[in-house]
Amino acid sequence: MKRILLILVLISFCDVSLKAQAKPERGTWSLTPRIGVNWSKSTTNHIIIHMDNGKGIVPDWKPGIVAGFDVGYRYSPRFKTSAGLYYSNEGFELDRHTESMKFMNLAITEHLYIYKGLSLKAGLQLGYLFDCKENTKDSKTGSSQTNSDLNRFHRWNLSIPLGIAYEYGGFSLDLQYNAGILQMYKDGHNDPFRTRSIWLTLGYAFNLSVM
Repeated sequence: MKRILLILVLISFCDVSLKAQAKPERGTWSLTPRIGVNWSKSTTNHIIIHMDNGKGIVPDWKPGIVAGFDVGYRYSPRFKTSAGLYYSNEGFELDRHTESMKFMNLAITEHLYIYKGLSLKAGLQLGYLFDCKENTKDSKTGSSQTNSDLNRFHRWNLSIPLGIAYEYGGFSLDLQYNAGILQMYKDGHNDPFRTRSIWLTLGYAFNLSVM
């Protein structure tokens, strides 16, 4: 009896594994929660000149986090459209200054599958800036001061996401570059700051068609 139960469990496991690796059918819906990290940097022209050595410092990459979900529709074996809602903490680092910008992003993306679970993607992403803080460290004392910096920026951002993703057994690893196309500083500022960010996220897809 135990052997029969063991065989049935193995058969069930193999069946689930094969279904997970099977090619997705057209007309299927999926829900994919995602979490990951990002690296962001501005296109700002700001350059800080140190008085001691006269060297300039340009903005550097700032690490952050990404979390959210997307809903996808696979309308053919090679194409899928997805709509996603993501929180992202972006900004930039400049000498002793760190600009931390918190966005909620709504993205519409088209996926082209080029080989099994490997796909290329591109789309359009609308972001809303709901919080922004500037942290400055004192070079002498090492203390830091944080101030709200939201009023210096426009609330809405628009960017173009370009990326590559790999899906296997429900899991998906996604690498995406977002190029901002709107100037973030408000009118009157002489710095045409636009956002740039790289996202690396891991997600798991739930098939809504069979729920």
